[in-house]
Amino acid sequence: MRTRVLTGMQARLWARQTLDSLEVSDDITLGLSARVHKRLHNMSTDPNLTYVDLFAGCGGLSLGLEKAGFRGILAVEKSPMAAETYYHNFIERLLTGDAGAKQWKAYCEQPLRSQFEAGLVVDEVAALLREGALVEELRKRDVALVAGGPPCQGFSMAGRRDPRDARNQLPWQFLDVVEAVKPKAVLIE
Repeated sequence: MRTRVLTGMQARLWARQTLDSLEVSDDITLGLSARVHKRLHNMSTDPNLTYVDLFAGCGGLSLGLEKAGFRGILAVEKSPMAAETYYHNFIERLLTGDAGAKQWKAYCEQPLRSQFEAGLVVDEVAALLREGALVEELRKRDVALVAGGPPCQGFSMAGRRDPRDARNQLPWQFLDVVEAVKPKAVLIE
């Protein structure tokens, strides 16, 4: 299956066509029209709605995806501080105090493969890309969505716009993962 990247307008049209194809009802649930509620319900019961979250941060995007019925299979976050919050909220509750600090330190010291298997890689996306066998495993899992928000400070109008900024390569790394994994959909913020 070929991944299709949609522009904002194309995505809105696709969503509209998808919603219009559902049965229409006058029921309102939690302020949502019935057809939107039905679509969300159908999504939440589909075990094939899996996602990979790159540049995951503390997990805000993952939280929204999980609430929409997706199931996370991997997150990648470079910042140990942000990844610690992600780990606590999505992988395993950390103990409090020194015990929790030791637990987190032990996790971060695990090899990349072990972190991959646990569902959170605390490293750069480039580290994942260098591990061809892990990327191939992701491809075989038939990932429904690769999502993420690569940093844009190096080229953003609000940033310094420095062409030598290493962060300028991060959106391309995101797209390298997309190309290698071949998900059904892509969400890039």
